[in-house]
Amino acid sequence: YDQMLDLSRGQPWARWCVGGTTNIVLNCIDKHRSTPVWDQTFLVWEGEDKREQRALTYRELDRGVGRLAQGLRDLGVGKGDVVALYLPNLPET
Repeated sequence: YDQMLDLSRGQPWARWCVGGTTNIVLNCIDKHRSTPVWDQTFLVWEGEDKREQRALTYRELDRGVGRLAQGLRDLGVGKGDVVALYLPNLPET
């Protein structure tokens, strides 16, 4: 990033890490590929009914992310395109 915090438009519109980029998949998933962590739990989801629970490993999450990415490619979405997804609060999202 070029600037840690930009308050030029006022505090309600603060911008953090201005000019920075990140690859969330690399930071959250890919760095664990081929390590002992790969088959460990990444996410534990609990529904409104406390008995409703699901857990996903890094491997399972990676598989789902790959399926979503391929689906977006199949729809013609490419690098640099902006996509907004409105999804429920479920492990798959």
